[in-house]
Amino acid sequence: MSEMKTASQSRQPTPVERRVSIRSSLARRRDMKAMASLLAVVASLGYVLAQTYIVNEMRPAEALKVASRLSIGTREEAADNFMATNGLRVGYSLTHTNGTESTHYYLLREEDQRIILQFSMSSGSAQTNRLLKTGWISSGTNSETKQRINFTNAPKAVNPPANAP
Repeated sequence: MSEMKTASQSRQPTPVERRVSIRSSLARRRDMKAMASLLAVVASLGYVLAQTYIVNEMRPAEALKVASRLSIGTREEAADNFMATNGLRVGYSLTHTNGTESTHYYLLREEDQRIILQFSMSSGSAQTNRLLKTGWISSGTNSETKQRINFTNAPKAVNPPANAP
């Protein structure tokens, strides 16, 4: 009886069995590729849907008062911290391709308006030291100026004059 087990265990598959085995292997590979593709699509869709923006509840007039308390030449991080301390969080920021300028958008729920602050590097400063250049409030889907922000704080001197006392 032990001879029968050994004989059946060492039996080679027939050509038909070999073809069926290859087909099932190819089918498993095809199914795995399909599942991986489906997973990639679902993950991409989840990533796209996860893109959310912070919208501030502050009214445009109040937001304009807060932003106007900044001054030309304020460092980018300091301006963001000041705005956040006063109830406005950045909705999103864009850095231009050369890295010397960036634009921060503070989205406001009322009337689909936004405060836009633009920062630019001064000559010779590191790319992390962009300074406030201008700001405005806009509405709708474009970023055209509705009203410029008049910064009430005195401009900060980036380089003091050489003959200053």
